[in-house]
Formats: sequence, structure tokens, C-alpha cells
Amino acid sequence: MIGMTGLAPKLSGLIMELGGQNLILSLIIATIIPFILGTSLPVAPTYILCLSILSAPLLNLGIKAEAVHLFFIYWSMLGGVTPPTCTQAMVAAGISGGNWVKTGFLSVKLGIVAFIIPFFFAINPSLIGLSSWGEVIFSATTGFLGVLLLSFSIFWDFRSGLSVPLRTALFICGLLALYPAFLASLVGLLAAFLLILLSKKVKPL
Repeated sequence: MIGMTGLAPKLSGLIMELGGQNLILSLIIATIIPFILGTSLPVAPTYILCLSILSAPLLNLGIKAEAVHLFFIYWSMLGGVTPPTCTQAMVAAGISGGNWVKTGFLSVKLGIVAFIIPFFFAINPSLIGLSSWGEVIFSATTGFLGVLLLSFSIFWDFRSGLSVPLRTALFICGLLALYPAFLASLVGLLAAFLLILLSKKVKPL
């Protein structure tokens, strides 16, 4: 059906036309289809469809094939934690006895960081082991700390006195820590350390 209708080249051309040579923009556009399909289809068919339709323009932008595969697998799975279907959230609500709608939206909140990670391993293959040992260890360390900062900025108790500007600053620091550049990662981690050091002592939920 995809071949007969010419859907694959049309969507690939759309990504190339809208995204141009902008890697991040092209990745954002490429997430739309697996995100929509993943809300109703299982992971495997969503992944196969997206790979056959959308992989060519991402490969042309220089993203490694392994990263493209993992990118689409990842986004195919994320459809299960987002409304309207959010099948995993519905199962969790059934086990806990909670409201499935509230659980669905809570799963989106808890998964915010997960929506960000695929972009970074697409532009930084060291995060998935596709580089030298030194780069892999450095990226794994800064990536781990970056994810901690992102989670810290989003989920820390608002009653703790952690202000919105400070949360925003820590969120940006987390993104910098994940960015595949030594100087950016170093600046992000040092800035986060100073911000936490100078802020009030906070308490978790």
C-alpha cells in the first residue's frame, strides 16, 4: 500500500523540504508519524512503517543507521504512554485502581525527559556506544548527569522553594550537558553545580 500510493517518497520529500539541512528540525518532523501511529498500533508495525517511510532523509543528513533504527523504535514505544490510548498507563491504572485519564496525563509528565533523549542520541551516537571508548564514557557520564538535571528541574517539589527561573536554568543546563560538545557539556554542568550550590536547600517529593 505504501509503495502503490507513493506515500514513502512523498513523506520523505516533505521532511527534506520542511527540515532542509536542519538536523533538529528534521528529527522533530520525523517524530510526528511514529507518535501518531504509536497511539493505536503495536511497536513492531509502527517501527517498520516509519523506518520504510522516513529513514532515507535522516540517513542523508548524516545520522548513523543504528541511531535511526533506535530513534524510531523509541518513538514507536512512546505512543503507549500518551493519550488518547496510553495502553501502558491504562494497565497501570487498572492495577492501582486509579483514574486512567489522570494516569495517562501523569505518564506524559513522567515521560517528558524520555521524549527528549532520542534527539540527543541521534545527533550524538556516542550515547549509544557508536564511537571510541573515551567518547562513549564521556557522553555516558554527561548524559547521565544531564538527565538528572532535567528530571530535577521538572519533578522537584514546588513547595521546596525551587523557583521557576531556577528550574528553567537547570533545565537548560541539563540540555547543555547532553549536547555533544565538550565545552557545552562542561559549561552546563558547572553552571548547574553553582546554581544548586547558591540556591536554598530543597527537599524531594
